[in-house]
Amino acid sequence: MAVTLTGSVGRKGKNTPEDVKSVQELLNAFAKLLKLSKLKTDGKPSKALETAIGKFQEQVCKFRPDFKVDPKKTTLKKLNAGPAKAAAEQKAEEKKHEKAKEDQHKKTMASVKKLAEKAAKKQGVDSKSWKSLYSDLEKYATEQWFAYMGKEEKKGPADQKCLVKNADKVLKDALANFDYLLGGQESQPDAKVPLTLKGSVTTIKGGCFDFKVSGMSPDPKAKILLVPDKFSLTLDITKGWDKKSMVGLFKLLDQGKLWGKNVSFYAVETTDGKPDMKTCSKAVVLATPVAPFKGTVSLEGIGKDTGMTYTGNGKGRYLYTAPINGWYFLKYGPNFERDPKMRGFDCITYVGSAMKTMSGMGGRGDGLAAHLGASKVDMEDVTKDKVVEFFGKDGKSGTYIAWWSTHCIAVKNGTVYEFSQSKKGFNKKAAGSYGWPSKGNYVRKL
Repeated sequence: MAVTLTGSVGRKGKNTPEDVKSVQELLNAFAKLLKLSKLKTDGKPSKALETAIGKFQEQVCKFRPDFKVDPKKTTLKKLNAGPAKAAAEQKAEEKKHEKAKEDQHKKTMASVKKLAEKAAKKQGVDSKSWKSLYSDLEKYATEQWFAYMGKEEKKGPADQKCLVKNADKVLKDALANFDYLLGGQESQPDAKVPLTLKGSVTTIKGGCFDFKVSGMSPDPKAKILLVPDKFSLTLDITKGWDKKSMVGLFKLLDQGKLWGKNVSFYAVETTDGKPDMKTCSKAVVLATPVAPFKGTVSLEGIGKDTGMTYTGNGKGRYLYTAPINGWYFLKYGPNFERDPKMRGFDCITYVGSAMKTMSGMGGRGDGLAAHLGASKVDMEDVTKDKVVEFFGKDGKSGTYIAWWSTHCIAVKNGTVYEFSQSKKGFNKKAAGSYGWPSKGNYVRKL
């Protein structure tokens, strides 16, 4: 039976408990489709409820959200219709969109062929040469179409206006390319000019860098290369820069020993397969991440990297737990660490990083211990003598986290592992002879 409402629900709505609960239940049926967590059906208005309504209006109703469900209006009608109907409508819309894209692509390619054929006849190109030329042109135009569409649809399906705009771009590019081909199959370096390279640093999830190149020639054989510092190091970005390009660039930075430096980046176009210096852009200088950790992430493993330093109390960086090219990068907030002086840890971020976490390190050891699920072993606020006795007996094996008011360490099989200010970095020592404070020690088992 369809749900009816006595008043509006959501942002600036009347939000009676009965109405709110009804909308919560209706939205929960769409949780999987909208990729949202289910709401509590407690009849209480919340920010999560408004967000869910907004996403429903945007994705299912297909209109600008007002974050409110009104009686007898479209949002409520769509909610009552249920997720099966919404999914069917969405599938039909996607099919319609793909058909529109396919039709526009065919129409564009037909225009490319018609205009190119006209230009070829005007210059007296024979049928055999025409077939060869058009084969190259067709491949180029198709690549351009999908490249433009890929960029446009990163944020969602392209509308008809966008399809027409991309078709015009492809047609223009293809005809310029064909004019180049008609001029002869050999490359024409004299017609080329310096490229324009724009670049900036971004977050880890943003791909570390963002590069955009413009001013390319219509040479169908040319490739666009990104050059970090030395022309012996090049990365093909002909199809544009994206997050996947980061892995290839990191390999070059490693090869050139360019970690943690201000590096000059250039863009250059190739002529006959070689970098053409006439096309070299002006330098864009950007800071690169500090050298990644390439070893095994563990208490002992991190300690083997002698380049890691103690960064200062409360200034520790930590390892990004998802490896990139098999390497672990140091991060600070959402960003790669780029200052060589900060390539390392403080006491607590060393322990947390060795335990492969990126959370729980904002305070003392008790916060990290709780985050890691460490269990109490009757060693709370104890003296040095009691700690030494414990690690000589019950704590002789296993892994523990220990801390006091100013320091946090790990103990594994009777050995202390730490990042220490006095040692300016990694240190390990037998727990029995370690310099424990006389009192106020905490130990928990990991």
